[in-house]
Amino acid sequence: AGAERGGSLYRMDRLAEREAAPEAGHRGAPAPAPLAELLRFVYGQEVQLTAENALPLYRTADLYEVLELATLCCAFLKRSAGVGNCVALLAASDTAHCKPVALHCIDLLKRHFGQVAERASFVSLPGQLLLEVLQADDLSAPSEELVLSAVLSWLDADPQGRLGMLPQLGAEIRWPFVPPARLARLEVERSELLDAFPGLACLLREAYRFQALQASNATGELRALLSPRTTRRRSQLCDFKRLRFHAAIGSKG
Repeated sequence: AGAERGGSLYRMDRLAEREAAPEAGHRGAPAPAPLAELLRFVYGQEVQLTAENALPLYRTADLYEVLELATLCCAFLKRSAGVGNCVALLAASDTAHCKPVALHCIDLLKRHFGQVAERASFVSLPGQLLLEVLQADDLSAPSEELVLSAVLSWLDADPQGRLGMLPQLGAEIRWPFVPPARLARLEVERSELLDAFPGLACLLREAYRFQALQASNATGELRALLSPRTTRRRSQLCDFKRLRFHAAIGSKG
């Protein structure tokens, strides 16, 4: 928990005006507890921020334009975010229209995708937010096979409700960098996905062709297949300078 102290710089007549008639487009009237905490802050009293009250208090501060308190709530939530809670916090902050915290959680998810995808909470990630993460070239995943497994786990958590997102999610997987054996297993074990999304078969054929051309060093034909989907994510590219450094150290050892 964090303690924050406010001041009386905010005009109380403006606060009373907003309490009487919230502006159109805002998210309804705040709950009594956050509003009481906001008033404590405005009058210079100490406010305790916790994982439970920081987001509701942010919404109330944002509604009444107590920007100092809203900023403090955002900072507290960012400090509280981690691999274990970033999915839940991302969903909550997105619902609360707390963009700074939502962006922070997305960045955290992208940087630690492999660890987050292993957690049970991953499958509760809203589909549009998962799509946004997959579209990022700087998504840090040890392999594209892990990305595929994460998407399949997410779909399996609610097949009827989520299968409709398969075309969008499938288009963001970099299929040529999934091992051929894994692609073949997918065709056999998950044939219902090909039935639901005929375009998936086209993506698999593209992946097989790319892998075959790459194996035969057919550079010219490979160029014709270049697209974001046939380009490795930056996190999966080899750092040749680092490899040379380790090779040099190893040769002296």
